[in-house]
Amino acid sequence: MTALIFACAQAVRRDFPCGKILPRSEFPSANVQIQGQRGKGMSENLKTAKFGGSSLAEAGQFRKVIDIIKADPSRRFIVASAPGKRYSGDFKVTDKLYECYELASRGNNIDEVYHQFENRYRDIVEGLGMDYSLDEEFRRIKMSVIHNAGRDYAASRGEYLNARILAEYLGYEFIDAHEVIFFHENGTLDTDRTYTTMAER
Repeated sequence: MTALIFACAQAVRRDFPCGKILPRSEFPSANVQIQGQRGKGMSENLKTAKFGGSSLAEAGQFRKVIDIIKADPSRRFIVASAPGKRYSGDFKVTDKLYECYELASRGNNIDEVYHQFENRYRDIVEGLGMDYSLDEEFRRIKMSVIHNAGRDYAASRGEYLNARILAEYLGYEFIDAHEVIFFHENGTLDTDRTYTTMAER
């Protein structure tokens, strides 16, 4: 049975083909669940779960999320957010990435702030007991930010890396949402292209 991990939580919209967004008050570790509906290439009982920043802030929270995913085999599509705050006064990873972008756009050195970003993920990987290196990803992201890849790109790398870690830990396939979810020029979902691409994956 294939299971997929998505990066870029922002790409999930109310008109995403999995159906409507449902509150999960009885399921506090997951901020949102999207209940799957029948569609091209999609099972009637398919579920998609989206986990927010507080749910994936550190290794202990990751383990809770992993238990939730494994508890229901119909949760086949998982959407990961960037790490949020672990405690009062902590930083959100996305805020550090915005800070890196602002520094780089003014020609300033980003090393100190970027190390804080890197160390959050190293702590997560170490805390999960994984033999998994993100060094190449760190290098590539840093070079892209320095060379003006854009504010949106910088911000999206937090959830991108969290999704990669989650996929690696679970042995699931990782998919970057921009590869499979498409929109028309007017901002509406291109359902035909999205359904076709998803069915092929």
